[in-house]
Amino acid sequence: MVDKNSLRKLMLLKRAELNDLEKSHLDQKINQKLMAFLITRPTIKNLALYIPIKNEVAFLDNFLDFLKLNKITSCFPSIVDQFNMKFIDQNNNEINPNDIDCFFIPLLAFNKANHRIGFGKGYYDRYLSLTSKKQLKIGIAYDFQYAEFTNDPWDYQLDLIICNG
Repeated sequence: MVDKNSLRKLMLLKRAELNDLEKSHLDQKINQKLMAFLITRPTIKNLALYIPIKNEVAFLDNFLDFLKLNKITSCFPSIVDQFNMKFIDQNNNEINPNDIDCFFIPLLAFNKANHRIGFGKGYYDRYLSLTSKKQLKIGIAYDFQYAEFTNDPWDYQLDLIICNG
């Protein structure tokens, strides 16, 4: 098995190799799956999203319109310091971690046990440790981000990974 730092580099490279057309097609497929997922869970009203960086799966306009139509509010992560982040709404108000029904979480790699590898700073691992098991934690990824790796005890196990396949 490959070490986490090598895996991070590999997955960043694979995402960077996606051309605009491929990425758009894959993002559309994933966004459709995200909407289908939310339709089956009408109790989700507060959703944590992310602002995509380094070719992460993007939330498309039709998905954002879907959220508005279904009265699902969204919030986004904001880095507080080198160890912590918070989630804020569109008005920059901090959201209590327990007020979020579901988290859509970016990742660089995931394994069959739904453990994720992120950029290695631990922001999500620390933040998610503040939440309850009732709150859904969903990883968002491309199929090619699947990898076999041994997770560390502090690596957060997600409830589900939603991919393009």
